[in-house]
Amino acid sequence: MLLPNSISRIFYTLTLFTTFLFLSLGGVKPVVGATLPVPTERVLLTVSGNVEHGNVVPANAKHQATFDLAMLKQLPQHQLLTTTPWTDGIQSFTGVLLKDLLARVTNSHAGIKALAIDNFSAQISAQEINDYPIMIAYLRNGKQMKIRHKGPLWVIYPLDQYPQLKKSVYHDKMVWQLDKIQVQ
Repeated sequence: MLLPNSISRIFYTLTLFTTFLFLSLGGVKPVVGATLPVPTERVLLTVSGNVEHGNVVPANAKHQATFDLAMLKQLPQHQLLTTTPWTDGIQSFTGVLLKDLLARVTNSHAGIKALAIDNFSAQISAQEINDYPIMIAYLRNGKQMKIRHKGPLWVIYPLDQYPQLKKSVYHDKMVWQLDKIQVQ
């Protein structure tokens, strides 16, 4: 039977080993006392800007938070059924709420800039983040999204639940192939 002290030692040793492995593979310097673990899989999302609780400090930069899929799955999970202008019929999206992700990395913000792999970007205000359950989806209809199918991450607004969002100004903020968020 493992004692609580033994479990702590095992966890500490695994954390040190993971950090060493990450650094030896050319990773960036981990933040001492970080509240987020270091990704062990491919990084899908990098959050920068007003980040108070990160897991890396790049050269000459403020804290950043990087997330792999496993880390995103550790946040509260949500499912959203909605239509989009780019898909046929009602789609099922699974992911994390933008406000939950932001709560994990910062204590306050004035909104974000969401950036796609191709550098397309959109501003999302703090009011929108607080008023609507905006999702960062990683599953569509139960399947991981590939880059050619708007993945691996897609900002999804709850268009069917809030008819006032069925306007091009909000459609333009539904960034697919999301890979960076700048917190303001």
